[in-house]
Amino acid sequence: MENLQVTERALTEGLAKNGRLEILHLAMATGITRKGLSAVLRGCQESLRQLNLAWTSLCSDTLEELALDCLSPKLERLNISGCRDTLEDLHVEAITLRSGGILYNCYFKYKIHH
Repeated sequence: MENLQVTERALTEGLAKNGRLEILHLAMATGITRKGLSAVLRGCQESLRQLNLAWTSLCSDTLEELALDCLSPKLERLNISGCRDTLEDLHVEAITLRSGGILYNCYFKYKIHH
């Protein structure tokens, strides 16, 4: 699903109901909302092992949802490259604390805020 326009409905009513989804690549996809991403992460929390959200222009609220509420300890790889304009120290800290070792496989670039 890389480089596609996705709808919130596709995320909440389609992908979120696939409890066997193990790998999801949404790199450069547009239309990813906080509600849609939250539904997918909650619906697939037992199966999802890899998530690629690189260059998706996620807003700060969506990154906050990912970092604070929805990050499954079963996730082995997370790519949020290209979110440097909205990725905050709070998000990185939360991902680090909740990751269960994912930081080794977490790809991100962000601005250091002083």
